[in-house]
Amino acid sequence: MSATKNRRRSPEPEEDLAAAVADIINSPITRTTLSFLRPLPAEEPAPQPMAVTTEPMGVVSSPVGPAPKPMGVGRKLWQAEGLGAIFEEGRIRRIQRAQDALSLVEEKVYDLLWGTKNQRRDDFRLVHFSLQKISTEARINIKTVRFLIPRLIEKGFLQIEHEADVKRNIPTLYRVPSYAAVLMAQRERNRFAVAKTGKGVFYVHPYHPQPMGVDLAPGGVTPMGVDPAPGGLAPMGPMGASGPKPMGASGPLSLGIYKGSKERQTTTSPELLLQLSDKVREMLGREADSALLSGMVEACHEHALETTGERASEDEVLYFTATKAQIIAQSTNIRNHLAVLRKAVPECFVGEAFQAFRTANRMRKEQAEGELERLERELAERDFGSDARFALWDRVSARHRGDAGYDMKAIADDPELDEAGKQQAKGMMERLGRFTSAGL
Repeated sequence: MSATKNRRRSPEPEEDLAAAVADIINSPITRTTLSFLRPLPAEEPAPQPMAVTTEPMGVVSSPVGPAPKPMGVGRKLWQAEGLGAIFEEGRIRRIQRAQDALSLVEEKVYDLLWGTKNQRRDDFRLVHFSLQKISTEARINIKTVRFLIPRLIEKGFLQIEHEADVKRNIPTLYRVPSYAAVLMAQRERNRFAVAKTGKGVFYVHPYHPQPMGVDLAPGGVTPMGVDPAPGGLAPMGPMGASGPKPMGASGPLSLGIYKGSKERQTTTSPELLLQLSDKVREMLGREADSALLSGMVEACHEHALETTGERASEDEVLYFTATKAQIIAQSTNIRNHLAVLRKAVPECFVGEAFQAFRTANRMRKEQAEGELERLERELAERDFGSDARFALWDRVSARHRGDAGYDMKAIADDPELDEAGKQQAKGMMERLGRFTSAGL
């Protein structure tokens, strides 16, 4: 039996783990797979005390490249009324026509309320419309109508003259200004641009952002809510930095103070009330109580004070009452004439139109007074000339008076007598003879 020999295997070489790991890391496949990994940021340096500079003097370290700009710097921004949204210049549309501020559905409702377009240059129209009627004729959901009416009022395309009377089944009375009147009102309120969004069309105004928390003052930086004063720092009030200020010497002038300074009359004269009552009865065929007329006159005084700084005169109140009463009497769709008159007359004392009316009326009055003075002066000169002429005639007649009477031939030949006196003497001589019992 042959003996088995155990063969001894040769030892295997040891692997270099460090080299293997380096090969794996440096492999292109591994680098591509782990490219999303980033090295961890270095530990932040410990905070340094305030106002201590750790760099050598004269060395300033700054990042390379342009510094980032705050939002809005270098670009003109716009802010919408009542919305608070910010828009860039590219989304802004300048108002060329009044209807540029309306969406399509808003313009549809406005055209319905305005009615038929004709050649008449109406500044406004008064119409009775219920929400259901607007919804039916414009073919718009009534919920949308309830949303659109306040929007049209806010934009200046609509006003409510008189609320609806449910008990008497009278719908709301709307005052619808013309596009020209709306455009003028837009310019007076500095509404020159609009922006269209998913919620509609809104008026926009230039937006000027300011840094939060600081208020730049000529002397430096003032913390938010602190008002620098000679006596020290005043804390911010409960309403913020823009909260209301007390009325008085340092605050805005209130209407009540302004009226008091002008010695506003608080009662209406009975003569004016009587004249207004007669005018309303003549134009509208209705009796107006004194409370309604007194309230109308007081509203006229308030609006006139706000517009020109002077109270309304009685002639102006009577004129505008007669004018508006005539327009209301011709409107067939108005039911409560007195309520509409009470609202319409004070509106005549508002805006540039009333200022122009008062200026033109004052110029006409001054011109009439100047013409009257001229006529009075001419009459005075004529009377003075007549007296001087008659005195001359008496003097010449007395010079040529004899026993037979006044010698008209000698009077007519007198060189001192004027031409009218000579003609008068010749006429008397032809009718009465040469000698008369009376002179010129």
